[in-house]
Amino acid sequence: MGRPDPKLAAALAADDKAEDQGMHGDDRRTCHTHQTWVDNCKDSPLHRDPHLYALAPSLFDR
Repeated sequence: MGRPDPKLAAALAADDKAEDQGMHGDDRRTCHTHQTWVDNCKDSPLHRDPHLYALAPSLFDR
């Protein structure tokens, strides 16, 4: 894992705050689940089928 990205950290915090204030989660620029930019994880199986984790959590073991 690389060094922390201060721009990503600030964007995550801003998206969290905006979502708390009513922004729809689909409008985030960052991914709360993966703690990365949304473009880096939009093809994750968890995002394509949000129920997948509940049905097959072993797919996400690290």
